[in-house]
Amino acid sequence: MSLTKKDIIDYKTTQDASLKHEIEMKVIDDVFERDALEGWSSPEVGVNQLKKLKRQNKWRVKNKVVLSSASVIIFSVILIFIFFKNRKSIEEKSFIKRNVNKIAQSTISKDSITRFQELPEKLQIKSSKIISDFEEKKGIYTN
Repeated sequence: MSLTKKDIIDYKTTQDASLKHEIEMKVIDDVFERDALEGWSSPEVGVNQLKKLKRQNKWRVKNKVVLSSASVIIFSVILIFIFFKNRKSIEEKSFIKRNVNKIAQSTISKDSITRFQELPEKLQIKSSKIISDFEEKKGIYTN
């Protein structure tokens, strides 16, 4: 059996030896509880300390609840952000893919490629002509 708050208060405040003995017998099998009761029997420790311990314990529990709640909320927000970002990215990729396929199907076909014919020699622009034009323009701007 474990010590209760009432047992500790009774043990500290009573002068009745039989009541103290009864409380001591409750914890006879538990080494931890015996040590705790021995600590409470010290004259330096008062019943006020129970109230102080209770306040400290409430504060710790409250802080743990607040921190765990905040952690869950932050984690949820991060997951939602990642989910919607990925969803948007997937939608954009599928939109681009659909449009690229539409453009490719509508503008280029095998028939349109085979219809191209080579220009006559006079109308063709040769690389040597491009180079000479470039050098000519370069000379105009450097003088």
